[in-house]
Amino acid sequence: MNQARPHTASLQQWMQSVITNPLGVVAGVASDEARRYVDVPLADLESVVTRSTKLSGAQRLAIYGRAYHLRLLECFRAEYPCLRKALGDDIFERFVIEYLHANPPQTYTLQELAARFPSYLDETRPDADVPADERNQWPDFAIDLAVLERAFFELYDGEGVEGQTLPNSTALRDIPAEVRDRTRLPTVVCQRLFAFRFPVQQYFRDIRELGDADYPSPGDSYVVLTRRNYVVQVDDLTEAQFGLLTGLSAGLTFGASVQQACEKTRNVPADLTANALQWLGEWAERGFFVAVELPPR
Repeated sequence: MNQARPHTASLQQWMQSVITNPLGVVAGVASDEARRYVDVPLADLESVVTRSTKLSGAQRLAIYGRAYHLRLLECFRAEYPCLRKALGDDIFERFVIEYLHANPPQTYTLQELAARFPSYLDETRPDADVPADERNQWPDFAIDLAVLERAFFELYDGEGVEGQTLPNSTALRDIPAEVRDRTRLPTVVCQRLFAFRFPVQQYFRDIRELGDADYPSPGDSYVVLTRRNYVVQVDDLTEAQFGLLTGLSAGLTFGASVQQACEKTRNVPADLTANALQWLGEWAERGFFVAVELPPR
């Protein structure tokens, strides 16, 4: 085959398309995307990538392709170590490869590469079309665990409040009783709240701290993640605490947050308020709040 040598830019685009194809370099060479840059059949590949003394052109390309995909796999292993442990290497890597096929990298940075992985697991679960109360519970565990790990990664690498002065328990204790219900307590930017179908936070902690863990039984669990001094904290919550924090993080006043939590948990407002005053002090010491906003006089 005699054809003009492709321009450098086209050749670079072609090579990127070929080696990043999740089905391998043979499929990459034949793909429509690659052929837009360099239209070369596999039989004539060595007119573009010459062979070495020991390797064919395809084999040389395959080395780059394997290195590229191993690098992507390593990113997922680092971001989802607990999910990898729960699923086992073979199943975990199969899910990652299928995900990359559906969601190939779009930017030079790998920061957002795995951002949609939890959503992908949920969308592609084998019983996705089955009513929720009839589904197998195992995918719920895997999806919840993936959501937790992704949130942990995002908080660790995202915006924080390091260097800011946050209100402590004394500041909350000094709120006048007559304005307490109308006070707002905005939460820090580096905080996430989750309601899970499994207590995945305990599995998460055990894997990271001990290297092993028993699979938990299904059951509702509530979690808050907060970063302080560059360390991400994973704290358990009761349903009432979750309801209260959800209201505060949404910008509701303390009184409205208590009322909302009571409606969802059937607590008595007076009882929940008494408990909440203690929780607020504990949460302030954990760095949950960015300010105390008293109502205007």
